[in-house]
Amino acid sequence: GLLDNVTPLRVSLASNALNLVLDPVLIFGARLGVAGAAVATAASEVFAGGLYVALLLRRRLLRLGALLTPPRLSDLLPLLRGGAAML
Repeated sequence: GLLDNVTPLRVSLASNALNLVLDPVLIFGARLGVAGAAVATAASEVFAGGLYVALLLRRRLLRLGALLTPPRLSDLLPLLRGGAAML
């Protein structure tokens, strides 16, 4: 790995801050109740995922083509075997 502990911490902090702001706005302001909390959490998680992908692309640790290309079956077989063992 890159031994970068600060960047994931910052992304998590930003995601949680967004959730902290969106929760009361959607729960009370938009009067959505529990559904508002769910939407706020989902939005903050999508934001964090997008931010991680953007950072990986900017640092050239991920290529957009590789992100959009489905994995080969030979790469998936070990995962499928491990999952089948859990059944």
